[in-house]
Amino acid sequence: MTDHQLKLNVKTGCSSCSGCSGCSMAIKEALEPLSGVRSLDIILEIQSVLVAAEPLLSLDTIVAAVREKGEAINSADVDGVRQSV
Repeated sequence: MTDHQLKLNVKTGCSSCSGCSGCSMAIKEALEPLSGVRSLDIILEIQSVLVAAEPLLSLDTIVAAVREKGEAINSADVDGVRQSV
């Protein structure tokens, strides 16, 4: 199976964040342990997180993991198609 490519538009819990290590670490800690995450690229300067994931890992699971760390997801694209979050 081909991995899904996800692009998450995030709003961090940090009011002045333009890519601080704390916010990046929170997102990394949320997503890296999930079974099925193949790669992760966090670019908070443009409020984006790029994830390559196995098809069995749902967007809902990814969103819930990030939100549990206090970060918000404004929108998400899966394989280039906008999804509701």
